Amino acid sequence: MRPVRLGLQGFTSYRRPTEVDFSDLDLFAITGPTGAGKSSLVDAITYALFGQVPRMGGRNVKDLISQGQDRLQVSFEFTSNGDRYRIFRSTARKGAPQIQLEQFSISEEDWVAVGDRSDDATKQIERVLGMDYDGFTRSVLLPQGQFHQFVAGKPEERRKVLDEILRLDVYQKMQERANQTARLQEGEAERIAALLQSQFADAMPQNLKETKRRLLDLKKRSVEVGRLKADLAGACALAETVARATQRQREAAAAVEAAEKSLAQAVALLASGEEAVRGLEERLKQTEEALAANAYDADLFQRLSHGLGAAQELERAEKRLADLERDSKAKEAALKEAGQQAGGTRKQAEAAASAFEQAQAALEELRRQHAADQLRQGLRPGDACPVCGQAVATLPEIEHPPLQEAERALAQTRAAGDAARRASQEAEKALALAGQAVETGRSRLSQAQDDSSRHRQALLDALAGREASLEDIRAALQLQRDARTQRESLEGEREATRSKREAQSAALAEAKANAARYGAEREATARDLEAAEKEAQGGRVSLRAAADTGGWSDVVAALEHGQDAGALLRQRLQTVERENDAVQQGLGATEKEISRLESAIEKAKDLREQERESRGEGKLAREVANLLRANAFPGFVREKALRILAEDGSRHLHELSGGRYDFSVDEQEFLITDHWNGDEERSVKTLSGGETFLASLALAVALAERLPALAPGGGSRSLESLFVDEGFSNLDTETMDVVASALEVLGASGNRMVGVITHVPALAERMPARITVVKSESGSLIEKD
Repeated sequence: MRPVRLGLQGFTSYRRPTEVDFSDLDLFAITGPTGAGKSSLVDAITYALFGQVPRMGGRNVKDLISQGQDRLQVSFEFTSNGDRYRIFRSTARKGAPQIQLEQFSISEEDWVAVGDRSDDATKQIERVLGMDYDGFTRSVLLPQGQFHQFVAGKPEERRKVLDEILRLDVYQKMQERANQTARLQEGEAERIAALLQSQFADAMPQNLKETKRRLLDLKKRSVEVGRLKADLAGACALAETVARATQRQREAAAAVEAAEKSLAQAVALLASGEEAVRGLEERLKQTEEALAANAYDADLFQRLSHGLGAAQELERAEKRLADLERDSKAKEAALKEAGQQAGGTRKQAEAAASAFEQAQAALEELRRQHAADQLRQGLRPGDACPVCGQAVATLPEIEHPPLQEAERALAQTRAAGDAARRASQEAEKALALAGQAVETGRSRLSQAQDDSSRHRQALLDALAGREASLEDIRAALQLQRDARTQRESLEGEREATRSKREAQSAALAEAKANAARYGAEREATARDLEAAEKEAQGGRVSLRAAADTGGWSDVVAALEHGQDAGALLRQRLQTVERENDAVQQGLGATEKEISRLESAIEKAKDLREQERESRGEGKLAREVANLLRANAFPGFVREKALRILAEDGSRHLHELSGGRYDFSVDEQEFLITDHWNGDEERSVKTLSGGETFLASLALAVALAERLPALAPGGGSRSLESLFVDEGFSNLDTETMDVVASALEVLGASGNRMVGVITHVPALAERMPARITVVKSESGSLIEKD
């Protein structure tokens, strides 16, 4: 597996969308301060592939969601053995996770879905990578700290690390599984043996042979019973034929009698019907003569009806005209009287107005006199006049005019004038109303005269110009009504007589047809009677022959005494049918028993084979468990793994150390062969810090490459990338140079991507490329150089 592109959002410290391009990287460093999110990039790759990360420690994946975010999502594109894949995985705080695995199709030049469910996608990933989650975390993520302990530690520590890395505990689980399998298979064999004894005890060939013999006997009896059933069914059918023929014989005899009776009735109806038709014809003739003598004239009746209406309207119009003429004369007299009264009140009002003017003038004169007397009082001869200002020579005598009497006289004349004026206005109003009444009366009188003339003309028109009184018209109209009533009665009687004649004629025709039909029916039923007698006699002969053949003595006796043999035959048939049903049920049950025995014999055969296989598998599993119980097998695996690691580690160490060092193993102890000192072998504990790191790195790479083959259930996929996480912070400058040179050699081939995760700037600067993780308030950011 070689990473190509990683995208993540909402994952730990990466809150915002972040993308890392690995396509042009071989050897590089992922660097940044502690807690910036360097290792989270590798965790995101592991989560995308397997839905979990090694640093979770059993916690929920939802704990990886960034603070303040609702979900995390990671997309990861990678290559494996030359094929390109892309996986998208998302986990929300609420709801189910989402996953989509795609492979790039060269033929379609597009991405094609491979799996969209968690289980399917994970299985596809394990198939593509050639390893499961545990193998991936041990191979791609190098356990640097463990391998330093593995190289220079004590043998028991080395054994513990190797057991953990190689998962040798699986052999203990294999032993437990083998014992469990042995118990299960042995128990299964015992269960099958008990099942054979309890449920398949009768599954033997001799039982099958005996059951087949019974089946043959039942089939023979089935044929015999079927033949007897057919004979009885035929006899029952003959009995039914005889019974039906006898019934038809009785019905035909009754029909002949009924036809003769109906024929006699039809003949009697013919005679009476013809007499009734002649009577109705005579009555219809009399009605026609009475109608011809009837005096009703529809046209005259209509003209008299219109004339009556016109005469009644004329009478009302003339009465109204006389009333209006009297009313008009009265209104003319009232108008004349109102005119006279209006003239008198008008003169009275004029006289009252003149008296008021005279009284008013007299009062004014008295008031002037009174004002002069007022000015005179207090003056003496020689004083200035209050009016003209000249000196007064002489003073006139004070007369004291009657001012109050003049004011009362004025008030009286005013009241009299008002009363005269109101009386004049009322008289004028009455005169106007009287004039309007006269005009209205004249208009109504003229209209009434026109109405009288119109109704008189209508009367003349209705009576064709003849004069007639209202009483004469009424008398003539009543004569026409009586004649019309008589005509309607005669017409109704005529229609009723016609209907009776038609009905009687139809009944007469029906009686003739019935007479012919009843005669034909009498002949036909007579023929049916003869045929039914022949059929019944022939059926009795055939039934007697069948009874003699079958030996049915009771049926023969019934036929000899003229009794119905059908009930006896049906009873015999029911008995045979019950026997046939029992035989058929026995046949079905026996065939099922044969089928059951055949199946049980085959099943018992299979069960015996399963019992043999279960005992064999149980024995084999018990032997495997006994082999795995000994400590020699895990020890063999450890020794084999150490030798393989020493061989592959020597190849890497030889390259990393510039050809100076190789590994060897002596009784589970790692030794160093120093080619620069005459191929001297010495303990790895004699190496310097930098040399120990090179040795640890060489063994770690060897294990990462060989782990799929060394671990139980491993495969053979090549390792295309690995990540070295931490382990560099305590190295001095010289050792750091050695480590950097070793890493450069490790990634120099270009066939493997090597990523170094470190917060040591000096080591990061030595790498050809760097992915720098930067902390920020909005989340971690990526810088690539």
